[in-house]
Amino acid sequence: MFPTIVFTAQVKEKTLCIQDKRGRHSNHRQISVNSKNAIRRFISNLNVRESHYSRENNPHRSFLPSGTAISLLYRKFLAAHPEYEPNENNVDNRTYFWLFRKIFNTEFNIGVGYPRSDLCNTCELLSTQIKVATREGQQAQLHELEGSQLHHWDSASHFYAEIQRCTQLGDEYLVLCCDFEKNFSLPITGINREYFSSHLNVYNFGVKNMQTGEATMFFYPQNYAKKSSNEVASILQWYINQKIQPGVRHVIIFADNSAGQNKNRFVLTLLHSLCYTHCETVTVYFPVPGHSFLPIDRDFAILEKKRKKLTALFNHLNGLILYGQPKL
Repeated sequence: MFPTIVFTAQVKEKTLCIQDKRGRHSNHRQISVNSKNAIRRFISNLNVRESHYSRENNPHRSFLPSGTAISLLYRKFLAAHPEYEPNENNVDNRTYFWLFRKIFNTEFNIGVGYPRSDLCNTCELLSTQIKVATREGQQAQLHELEGSQLHHWDSASHFYAEIQRCTQLGDEYLVLCCDFEKNFSLPITGINREYFSSHLNVYNFGVKNMQTGEATMFFYPQNYAKKSSNEVASILQWYINQKIQPGVRHVIIFADNSAGQNKNRFVLTLLHSLCYTHCETVTVYFPVPGHSFLPIDRDFAILEKKRKKLTALFNHLNGLILYGQPKL
């Protein structure tokens, strides 16, 4: 309904009410609600990811790969939904590029290109060398660099493909993902002197069951233990002793490529001993350096968002409110 505007005119000492009839014609071009909802569903299903190392600066923002353009996404939308083509035969569900761009920019917080802190050193080095070889016309070197870049991407994508494959395995498998969360300091008071005072670092080691989606957090301050292979081995041993189910014959672990924490002889010796006590095989996957985003990082992002809303946090025991009560 249009708002009614009443104008009053004095005609020979009589009041005459004139109703505004502008915009009363019936041939308005209205945007279909089905078109808007189809665009929202398409954008919501895009393969976006959060920042790995700079979630603190981008708490609610997701990212698409570099080189992605809104016009390209619009063409993919029309290819997937030809019933929304803006042609003469489609009168009711026409979807124009300006509508797609408006919904993408105003209703979603999605950026194009990952933050600089998430870039891989090898990827950046190869990209720079390829640009130089292209500018100088060195075709032989360019072909070699492009092959190296493709091999590097294939190795990185193979790790994530294995995560997807192992998640679908049966009850004979226990698939885990583990990593340390970024340190945070205590206390959190908001007082100016806090910035110049010494802080207590708090560590959190997370272990996630990839088949059930359950994440277990091991939360402790720096005066209690360190972030070394000893702590990682102790936590993994406790978790497997408590969580492994009867009938599990194979354990698969996805861990960060850190020599001081996960990729060392102490942790591997512990995992080897499990083959004699709990299972038949233990398989450990380490990602390509620079492509170390793990599923447990999504759980860490949720905790960091909750922690940002706190105005005061004085000790690590109060932090258990964020992580839930421990279940022993």
